Amino acid sequence: MSAKTRILFCTTGILLRRMEEGPEGESVDGGIDDVSHIIVDEVHERSLDSDFLVMGLKDLLKVR
Repeated sequence: MSAKTRILFCTTGILLRRMEEGPEGESVDGGIDDVSHIIVDEVHERSLDSDFLVMGLKDLLKVR
């Protein structure tokens, strides 16, 4: 991602990895501190990654 990036399409696995990495400066990707909106598609097709993603986003809502 760069400063000009407006939309980032990624898999649930990539988003989970970015959420694990923490705030900017602690990793190459910088976590998700610079993300204002997240749209999760096909979450009805249950998988381990999508379940963890929904749980993580639910917890994130409490602190953001």
